[in-house]
Amino acid sequence: MSEKDAEAVVFKDISQEIGIACNSSFTDNCSSGTGSVVELKKRFNLWSCLAMEFASMATWACLYVTIGTSIDCGGPVGLVYGTILVTVLNTCIAMSLGEFASIMPKAGAQQLWTWVAGGKHGPVLSYYTGYLNLLGEIAMSASCAFNSAQLTGAAIEYTLGTHWTRWMTVLLYWAYLGVSLVVNFYPRYLSSFNVMGFIWLVVTMIATIVVFLVLGEHKQSAEFVFGQFVNNTNWPNGFSWLLGLLPIVYSMTGFDNAAHLAEELEEPEINAPKAMVGSVAIGGVSGFIFSVIMLFCIQDYPGMLASESEPYVKMFIDLFKSNLGGCLFVSIVGVPINMFAAASITASSSRLAWAMACDGALPGKKYFKQLSKAKHVPVRTIVLSALLQAVLGVIAFGNEMAFEAILSVAVIALNLSYATPIYCLWAQGRGILDRMELQGAQQGVGRDRRWNLGKWGWIINLAAGIWPVFLSVLFVFPVYLPEVGLVSAEEANWSIVVLGLTMIIATGYWFTFGKKQYVGPVTSH
Repeated sequence: MSEKDAEAVVFKDISQEIGIACNSSFTDNCSSGTGSVVELKKRFNLWSCLAMEFASMATWACLYVTIGTSIDCGGPVGLVYGTILVTVLNTCIAMSLGEFASIMPKAGAQQLWTWVAGGKHGPVLSYYTGYLNLLGEIAMSASCAFNSAQLTGAAIEYTLGTHWTRWMTVLLYWAYLGVSLVVNFYPRYLSSFNVMGFIWLVVTMIATIVVFLVLGEHKQSAEFVFGQFVNNTNWPNGFSWLLGLLPIVYSMTGFDNAAHLAEELEEPEINAPKAMVGSVAIGGVSGFIFSVIMLFCIQDYPGMLASESEPYVKMFIDLFKSNLGGCLFVSIVGVPINMFAAASITASSSRLAWAMACDGALPGKKYFKQLSKAKHVPVRTIVLSALLQAVLGVIAFGNEMAFEAILSVAVIALNLSYATPIYCLWAQGRGILDRMELQGAQQGVGRDRRWNLGKWGWIINLAAGIWPVFLSVLFVFPVYLPEVGLVSAEEANWSIVVLGLTMIIATGYWFTFGKKQYVGPVTSH
């Protein structure tokens, strides 16, 4: 059998595995799945897509595991009103991207929209958007595994009295990454794994709310929940409150998943925008309700503030009045949620890396675009994603704020990838939406798009463009300042280093090879 025949067989196997209907043979001219090479089966409706978004964002769970940052940066006031602010502004981003998705409901999403709307600069803007998207997904997955390691370490400290060190956290973090890696080697079970994750998230959310309401004998006052401000950062009060937005933004990032699923979604020209906006709204409302319940039911707020380990673990210990009971509950709830999310996001980032290799955007493209003939998945980019996540964990060896740094990388990179198509609108005017179309598409699809912001478009687009760049500047600052002297390496926010190195590598590759061989996320326009 020739090499070309062998590749065709592999593609046939993959189509049977993930539901792709072939309309061309698999060759070296592979693409990132914008519809020009493969046509994906319609496996999602609006409600199933919203359910998947809810499970992948896991807003309520993110808010309780990051409450340590929230209570130091604004306290209850920061968490309650910050959730409202983030919901409104993230909705503006989702509404703005929804117009692009309505015109071009393709899996390439931000990369595709930027390529088409960016004019003569489209190729280079699309290239960097791909790198930001990939970095954001890798950091998002890493944050899930890292939080599992922190949670496990805190539980061991509270129950066994063992002193838990940073290197222990890193080793356990790598072990959790190994679990995520192994799951991704068995793609036929990945869909079932995601369904289990959604069910577990819903069940544990209800169980956690019940625990708060039933075991929380002492209820905080409304004045505490809606009026208590705390600043333990040594930053000025206003800036401290803004830094407290980091965990909230993190909990509502990832709504673009619906756009990447557009080709598998019924009526994507309207359901993709609805799913993006709806996922932010559902996440924001559920997150707000959960946060208010949680704040009312905190038993020992000063004790949480003084906790040297994870404050949210201390919160559950107080509820159960038992170190063992509290640690068991929070571990049984939290670790599986994190691992379901980590495996799912690793799968997504590995496919994105594979697509970028196929499109000529990734160093070592010939190596990384190869698919495993045994597993029928891009094993090499799965391993690459896991290795890059493992490298991020090295930050923890010399930095006590490693988790916050990883959150910052995820939030900044993903939000900038959302912003690039919107900046193209700023530069070219909203009229470009009326003229946008792909070759072979129905004429006038841009002008007659089913998701149209109309006269409110400029105001929404303006807010949607300002918000990501504001967050990107804000979240490179360290969360805490020392009482005297300068910020040390242990206290610094290393997100700027990670982002800078990524952009240096991407720029170097662009000028050496990428500029000539990057074909973009589509084969024709």
